[in-house]
This record gives sequence, C-alpha cells and structure tokens, in this order.
Amino acid sequence: MEKTAHAGVIPVACGWSDVWHAVWELSAKDAEGNAAQGKAVFEDSRNCNVATDKALVALEGVDDLVVVAT
Repeated sequence: MEKTAHAGVIPVACGWSDVWHAVWELSAKDAEGNAAQGKAVFEDSRNCNVATDKALVALEGVDDLVVVAT
C-alpha cells in the first residue's frame, strides 16, 4: 500500500469503540474498576478486564490491561 498510486484517503468523523473496552464498560467492576468474566484475582491493579474460560488469571501491579485466556 505504501507505494501504490491507486489509493486515497477520505477524512471521516465517526465514533469508535474497541470491543474489549465496551465489554469492560458493561461489566460489573470492583472498587478499583477491575472486571472479570471467569476466575480472576486482582492485587494492586486498576481498570483491568479479564476474560477467561479455563485457568485462574492473577494480575498484580498493573493498570488498564486486558487479558483474554482461552
């Protein structure tokens, strides 16, 4: 794409929502803003989202992280 002369760019103003951010927004959260779908433990972590269907996921000392374990 970088070298093509047959491409164009059109400016557009539209909304965007990352799917994992949307899941986090709709999920129940703990006092630190962490959400979990499945088994998860949060220690000194804030605003994280965990989705797991198998193993226990443990987060320690992280912020704004998405973990998907399948």
